[in-house]
Amino acid sequence: LYGARDLQNGIVADGFAVLGYGLNSLDITDGTVDVDADYTAPSLLLGAALSGERVYQHFTLHPELAFAAGYTDLRNIDYEAGGGPAEADGNYVALARLSLTPEIRMPWDVAGDLYDNGSFDIAPSLICEWVDSGTRDTDCGAGLGLELSAMSLNGAHELSGSLAVEAIGSTTRTSLTLMLESHF
Repeated sequence: LYGARDLQNGIVADGFAVLGYGLNSLDITDGTVDVDADYTAPSLLLGAALSGERVYQHFTLHPELAFAAGYTDLRNIDYEAGGGPAEADGNYVALARLSLTPEIRMPWDVAGDLYDNGSFDIAPSLICEWVDSGTRDTDCGAGLGLELSAMSLNGAHELSGSLAVEAIGSTTRTSLTLMLESHF
């Protein structure tokens, strides 16, 4: 479920809700002990954001304040180990995340005969996360996203690449995305 509303002066509020039901299968073997389990994991994820756009002479600023919270119930996991049935308490995982990201988008001219309307985006962010899975952990940190994109002259294709890095507490997450999108 997703909804968005234009509030005023270029400020947009949006929110989402995702309900999931995972059917999971676990099969682990080390040559001596075999563990085999099938279990379910219902989950709920909710989020909301306030974002805007401010156009300046050489760049556009897209600030965003976002919040997301989720819960997954792993329930009890019935499994077979060493030839007999057993049960493990799967517990739960709850999380919440608050982030502030002032994305800066700068246009650039793409040299060549195929692409035009390029942009270079820089998105620094401040992030705080709370995770509870029987023990609670709260950490804050920062992130940086970089994206380079270009649209074809006829508007039928978009080419982009992005790199995102987050350092929160002792955890570092990195992602690299390359995309070629064709519009029909």
